Amino acid sequence: MLEVVFDTNIWVNYFIKGQVEKLVLLVRENNLTVFSSERLIAELEEVLTYPHIAKYLSLPLEHYIAFHRNLTEVTGVLYAFRGSPDPKDDFLFDLALSAGASHLVTNDKPLLSLGQVRSVKVLSLSEFIQLINA
Repeated sequence: MLEVVFDTNIWVNYFIKGQVEKLVLLVRENNLTVFSSERLIAELEEVLTYPHIAKYLSLPLEHYIAFHRNLTEVTGVLYAFRGSPDPKDDFLFDLALSAGASHLVTNDKPLLSLGQVRSVKVLSLSEFIQLINA
């Protein structure tokens, strides 16, 4: 079982492409535990209301948030990481480290440049899919 955190951009990508079923299959077929936090959910809610993103969503915001909550394990955060290229992203490492996640999956190039933070490997979605299909 892999324990992971998906960055907001991963969720948004699946949502705007209408690929929630594909995301469910990814998680269930690969026995993933996907962690979330109230901070990640708040960011997801905010991003999904941006007009340039909301126009691609076919369901009300509440459906996407409920889907996210149902597919993840929402956990508390114990760590206070400092060191992301963008300090606004530190919360992702707070979550990953607190939950004991082995991977942070993101398409954010500055985060990907970190490679690994303590025990958390930072991978793009395509790299992560290659890893679990290997």
